[in-house]
Amino acid sequence: MGITDEQAILASQDERAFEEFLTKNRGFIVKCAYEISKRYINEHDDEWSVSIMAFHEAVRTYDLQKGSFLSYASVIIKRKLIDHFRSESKYCLLYTSPSPRDRTRYRMPSSA
Repeated sequence: MGITDEQAILASQDERAFEEFLTKNRGFIVKCAYEISKRYINEHDDEWSVSIMAFHEAVRTYDLQKGSFLSYASVIIKRKLIDHFRSESKYCLLYTSPSPRDRTRYRMPSSA
C-alpha cells in the first residue's frame, strides 16, 4: 500500500482531506482528461467537471483490494468521460438540423 493509496482512504472519510487530495492530484486529473479528449482541459470545460466528479467517485469507492488508487481513478475518470462524450454525441445528433447538402442528397424538404 502506497502513500497515495493511504491518502485516498483518508480522503474518503474526511472532506478537508479530500480537498487537499484533490488539489494535490489536479495534474493527474487533467492528464487523464487529456488522454481521452485529446485536448487541453481547464476548469471552464465540461470535461473538467466530469473528471472531478469521477475522481470524487473513485475516492468514495476505492478499496485497497482494487490495487493502486491512481490506476483505479484513471479507469473511473476515463470511463465517465467516454460516457459523457457518448451522451453529448447523442444530444448533438438529436438536435442538429441536416445540412443543405444532406437535404438535397436525401431529398428532404427544406425548412421554411
